Amino acid sequence: MADTTYWLTEDWLNRFSACVESMTEVRPSLMRGGQMAAGAADVPSGGLWLSVPLDVAPGAAALIGMSEETWLAMGKSALTAAGVDAVTPNDAKGVWVEIVSQSTSGLAESIAARLARPVASLAPRQITLSGAALAETPGVVPIEISLRDARLGKLFLGWSRSLEAALAATNAKAGGQ
Repeated sequence: MADTTYWLTEDWLNRFSACVESMTEVRPSLMRGGQMAAGAADVPSGGLWLSVPLDVAPGAAALIGMSEETWLAMGKSALTAAGVDAVTPNDAKGVWVEIVSQSTSGLAESIAARLARPVASLAPRQITLSGAALAETPGVVPIEISLRDARLGKLFLGWSRSLEAALAATNAKAGGQ
């Protein structure tokens, strides 16, 4: 399962970097940390947590979390690059959700190629990092984000057990053939 988690994370981060660069005209610097339990003390339960379902298996989803300060800075950077002078928190949040949507949609394309069947990402939904979300997400990876040499904060990226299991099963079948 570790190989699957690594592949998912790397592919999503590559898509994320390209998306941020297209919106801000600057490629972000990403410093990946080690995977930790989703309920670890270092993982903020507040902030903005999004679950992006993938139609690969029931319950399959990407889980992305970020503090308000971080998504606000990211959204403002993108809107400023687009020539918007007055940025509201709702505008910045909308841009952040769009970045997550586009990054996960790109990941769905990679999963589809790997599975040799269509895979779609569905609309992100805001969640609370507790209960079912914690139970379904084995761990998250913290990623420190910098843009234009300014440290923006951390993004936390995780995968549902059902997504990892669906891809691991496919890897096992491919290895056995």
